[in-house]
Amino acid sequence: MPLLFSYGTLQQREVQLSLFGRTLQGQPDVLPRFERTLVKIEDPATAAELGESHHVNAAFNGRDDSRVTGTAFEVSDAELGAADEYERPAGYERVTARLASGRQAWVYSHGPAAKAAATYNAAADLYDDPANTFWERFGARTVEGLKLEPGARVLDVCCGSGASALRAAEIVGPEGSVFGVDLAESLLALARAKARARGLRNIEFRAGDMLDLGLGSSRFDAVVCVFGIFFVPDMAAAVRELWGAVRPGGRLAVTTWGPRFFEPASTAFWDSIRDVRPELYKSFNPWDRISDAESLRALLREGGVAEAVVRAEPGAHEVPSPEAWWSAVLGSGYRGTIEQLDAVSRERVREANARYIIGSNIRSVEANVVYAVATRSAA
Repeated sequence: MPLLFSYGTLQQREVQLSLFGRTLQGQPDVLPRFERTLVKIEDPATAAELGESHHVNAAFNGRDDSRVTGTAFEVSDAELGAADEYERPAGYERVTARLASGRQAWVYSHGPAAKAAATYNAAADLYDDPANTFWERFGARTVEGLKLEPGARVLDVCCGSGASALRAAEIVGPEGSVFGVDLAESLLALARAKARARGLRNIEFRAGDMLDLGLGSSRFDAVVCVFGIFFVPDMAAAVRELWGAVRPGGRLAVTTWGPRFFEPASTAFWDSIRDVRPELYKSFNPWDRISDAESLRALLREGGVAEAVVRAEPGAHEVPSPEAWWSAVLGSGYRGTIEQLDAVSRERVREANARYIIGSNIRSVEANVVYAVATRSAA
């Protein structure tokens, strides 16, 4: 039976009776690398009905010293569906996570998928800004490592505005096909527009989640995931999902950021955030878990990929002006933090970053990348 970890109201007897018609049997457990946070209830009627202004949330932060206590319950598939209907109106997403006991469980979080979609939908206006060449460059380089053949079928998960998917479509030609999936509808709109402009008719884009691709028994000659595997708490589950979509003899490519992402300007950015909104400051990036070759190789093994060619490649991204750096901020994952600032704070952050770029004579930032390619056995 599925295991459901609850840290909130699903532990209450009256809620269980209302949803499932029975009380659940469970065991105390701990959710590592998550922290308890509060999420504001936006609907005044809901807040009045509950008598509360905020929902309790378990937010993934990746830190070893963070933990959320709760209870792990065995539930049926039907009960899991009922829990989905209960949690979804409040904006919670069901994600998989490994508990401290070693068991795998479903957890409701006001979640990584919703947060990633909101961030990159907002970033779409500057995602393809001429200053932000890194998406195109690293996407194309990932595809080059796959050595695609004409006529191949390719799945690109977390495809963004199409940097890797469009390049793949050009290589596989009209006899091949490319299927791109991303959470952010606004990025997919950019990708579709670029495909039309290039006359590519062998490519399709669809909104979707890497942990629930809904592809059935479909298998691909190549599966690609560039700068996306780290957005889910259970990266091994994501690897298993992607690996399962690779046909015998096919290849999986996973690309992630290396260490010191966009340094030294990244540290200056977060320092400026701390000055205006200390609670938004973070010293941990989700890709820090796999920012070196051995960590990425270990993740792939955990996800069922026994062997992979993994290489770390140092690199840089040019920052010719403060405006170019601000375009990188607004056209990338930093945008999620910027969107939480009021106009005055946002301008203070922009000015602080401009002063740093000029005062420190910054002309480039580190853009180190780790590439992995694995080939599934033909047997």
